[in-house]
Amino acid sequence: MPPGGHLASDHVNAPHVLPDHRSARRLTGVLAATSAVTAANVYLSQPLLGAMAASLGAGPALAGAVATSAQLGYAAGILLLVPLGDSGDRRRLILRLTAASAVALAACALSPTLWWLLAASFALGLFSPLPQLVTPLAVALADAREGSGRVVGTVQAGLLVGVLASRAYSGAFAELTGWRGVYVCSCALTLLLALVLRRHLPHLPAVGTTTYRALLASLPRLAAHPLVWRVVSSGLLVGVAFGAFWTALSFLLERHYHYGPAGIGLFGLVAAASPK
Repeated sequence: MPPGGHLASDHVNAPHVLPDHRSARRLTGVLAATSAVTAANVYLSQPLLGAMAASLGAGPALAGAVATSAQLGYAAGILLLVPLGDSGDRRRLILRLTAASAVALAACALSPTLWWLLAASFALGLFSPLPQLVTPLAVALADAREGSGRVVGTVQAGLLVGVLASRAYSGAFAELTGWRGVYVCSCALTLLLALVLRRHLPHLPAVGTTTYRALLASLPRLAAHPLVWRVVSSGLLVGVAFGAFWTALSFLLERHYHYGPAGIGLFGLVAAASPK
């Protein structure tokens, strides 16, 4: 398929006009679910690191790199793939990334070695920055009666639910199906999401005519703004601390307190009860 080509199936059962009020509310729910599912996929591995290490014969350091690999892929996806939403068909991009995420989840489930799992986890993170694409899309499609602020809040709530619930879901399913089964279940859920998106996402014109290369070339100019530096730096530091904490916590609970994946995953719900 050529890079700029359209999938013929992209035009089947897809609305070509902006949705009415009822359809807009339904679409907002679909986009919130998209944020929840795709954000959750990035964090699936964190309660499973001990089980992965035992299954693949790896030490804690290498097994812990699985979670880091997914986070690095996610950062690369935000940097390299999200700008495509400003230079082409956002609907097609969202559908392709959702399908690619499902393929990456299947690759994780089938990983014969830790190195395979590391590569598949990076790919999973790379194809998962859907929340950064569907949030501006939701604003563009927001009904005047609904208000863009409420729409953004709904989609961001989906993102937070996905992040918070992913560990509990991942750990609980791992107790029943093993860590590979978690990725199989998530692959099926992501494929279902792709079908729902294919049906409900409308076709929208490209935001601008700037080429992808020009968009990437413009990114370094953002470094001239101190506010951008502060936001990026704080996000980076929080992300690194967050990932390091969860990686260490998984092995601590598994090795010293003999927690299984379900018990480790339940610690993810602590964030939901923590003071804001």
